[in-house]
Amino acid sequence: MACFYYLVPDHYQIKQVYKGCFVAGLVLGIKLTYFPFLIVPLLYAFISNSKFLPCMGYFLLGVVLWLMPVIVATGWTEFLSLSIEYIKNYFISGLTNFEVAQVFSFLENLWADGLGGFWIDKSPFTLIISIGILFCTFFGIIILLSFDYPRAKNYVISGTFGIYSVWAIIFSNQNHGSVDVLPLVPFFLITISYGIIYFIVNYNYLSAKLMVLIFLITYISFTIYLVVQHMHPTALAQAKMYVDEIKGDKNESLSLISVQSINYYLEAQKVKGKFYNVELDKEKIGGLKMGKVITIGAGPFLLKRNPKKVTAFHHNPEVNRNWADIWVYEY
Repeated sequence: MACFYYLVPDHYQIKQVYKGCFVAGLVLGIKLTYFPFLIVPLLYAFISNSKFLPCMGYFLLGVVLWLMPVIVATGWTEFLSLSIEYIKNYFISGLTNFEVAQVFSFLENLWADGLGGFWIDKSPFTLIISIGILFCTFFGIIILLSFDYPRAKNYVISGTFGIYSVWAIIFSNQNHGSVDVLPLVPFFLITISYGIIYFIVNYNYLSAKLMVLIFLITYISFTIYLVVQHMHPTALAQAKMYVDEIKGDKNESLSLISVQSINYYLEAQKVKGKFYNVELDKEKIGGLKMGKVITIGAGPFLLKRNPKKVTAFHHNPEVNRNWADIWVYEY
């Protein structure tokens, strides 16, 4: 949002554009997949003035500030090989595994997770939020269209939304799709705020003000509730703490079986044990007979053996729909 504000200012000032180019470079170090969101604003900043080289310089300075420490920490050769491998897998996976369902997933993530609208299994209070969002967005678009924006700025906004939406749909994050819609959410919130102003000013009735008040109170209360829920550990974090307390036999290490993403999380959290990927290590898993064996996930991975103990963990799916229910099977 800050990049967009500086790169496409209401009253053109070259210092503002320099700030935008610099911040854009820094943003790439935070989330590289957000770069498509900045393509159109950056191109507009580069070609709309005669200061192309300074703009490019500030952009590269922002990139260098985060890129150099990464290269120093990993080494140039390893950094290059990892980057090439990641980019190749990212693009090939996105293009070859694309499904039409990703379009609906994108809309669901934007509506339900980004804006807090109603969806299956969500609180009925989100129906009030949904109605308010639809009405306020409608009136917000009306007032935004009445502004006398330069045509170039309208093209930049439209191009940004179009390019990024296509990118987020094709190259979506399979595990955390709601992260993809974050750059779009502030623009919707601005539109909603304009809609609230338009609604109050043009419908100056007590009933209109009460409707807006009910919408805002519900929205704020639901947000506070989710913030409080975020303070509690997720189901996966609870499972991790539980596994931490389990000790393997003296002569055998703890064997942990799960999907790759859960194994990666547990390893990153310094959980001690030998990890097996349920998708890649099927033969090794089938040969496990001795020692303490634990499977972590949405179901038992060792179907031929009866677990000695099963423990379930849960968190509010409205906070995070990924792995809201986790079972730990002990063998």
